[in-house]
Amino acid sequence: MSGAIAALETRDRKRAAEVRAMKSRVARILREIAAHQVARLQTSEPQRLPAYTREIELTEALDDIFRTIRRIARTEKTILQRRNAMRDV
Repeated sequence: MSGAIAALETRDRKRAAEVRAMKSRVARILREIAAHQVARLQTSEPQRLPAYTREIELTEALDDIFRTIRRIARTEKTILQRRNAMRDV
């Protein structure tokens, strides 16, 4: 996340591209979290359902944050491309 924020603050195209490229890594992490959550449901701990609910909420929030950051990075790239195209005219 810090790389995404830095990319936006500095308008660094390379960092923005790195943020967009993190999609597969984040997807892998989310799959690992989902597998962990399934394993937690299979335990006999008394508070497993409330804990599972919170973990799901956090996972969804993190996924939403990452998707938003990717959209911002993509938009920033588009803006920079349009500015460069206007300079060439």
